[in-house]
Amino acid sequence: MYEKNNNERGIWVKQILQYVENEEKGGDSKIVELLKKGGTVYKFVEGEHAKTNQLRKFYDELISIKGDKLDPYRLMRIELNSAYAHGRNYISKEMDDFISGSVELVLREQNYQKDRFERFKRVFEAMVAYYPLFSKEKGD
Repeated sequence: MYEKNNNERGIWVKQILQYVENEEKGGDSKIVELLKKGGTVYKFVEGEHAKTNQLRKFYDELISIKGDKLDPYRLMRIELNSAYAHGRNYISKEMDDFISGSVELVLREQNYQKDRFERFKRVFEAMVAYYPLFSKEKGD
């Protein structure tokens, strides 16, 4: 088991957001390090206390956004729902930081938002895939 203190989880959020912001900084090796079993996303998910259906709800909303032009309101709604879920203690502060930070990065610059959105989806997909490994231990 990985050490799950908040400081470490905060560092993992920063590493994940760096990838969402700019894939080229690490290229293929960065995505492998982030998404592989035992990698940054894996370790981050291990310390998460959310219910599986809560993560699926965010992910389902995320993948329902399609098209060349992203709808800023729909992305902001994901961020607002994340803040609500954190306030109700349904998800951790670090998960809220990941979601809100990713949404802010996607919306920051018009010409990069599609690439950042795709990277955000890629990371969230890995989180949802790994989460059942740990949620069974937590009784979810």
